[in-house]
Amino acid sequence: NPIRLCIVGDAASCGVVTSLVRMFRIPCEINPCTLEGTEVDSLEHYKTYSRPKVVNKESKMKDKHWKNVADLIKKESKDAGIVFCTLPYPLKGIDNGMYMSWLDALSEDQPTILIRGNNENVLTFYLE
Repeated sequence: NPIRLCIVGDAASCGVVTSLVRMFRIPCEINPCTLEGTEVDSLEHYKTYSRPKVVNKESKMKDKHWKNVADLIKKESKDAGIVFCTLPYPLKGIDNGMYMSWLDALSEDQPTILIRGNNENVLTFYLE
């Protein structure tokens, strides 16, 4: 199966990833994606691991963002054998149960590997 790389972000970040992929001659189809049009109508179908007493505006925005990303992944990767996804960074002030619901939403219904880096754009290339 061919590799299909979906990048969610602005033109600059898509350009950086595209240049790295081409530099290492990774044969893949690059598909810049946008979250526009993936608005989640209802968050009710997602599992909730806790009900925080206080949910601030930033928490609600982050919750909706990651669940929109999950819907985009499902839409763009419905035929994928495996999905690799960047692990959301656990922010201070975000309820633990809410964070777990993001991970569940991102990995729901398909084999998924969640990846976390150290905020540096690198590709490791090893040749024997």
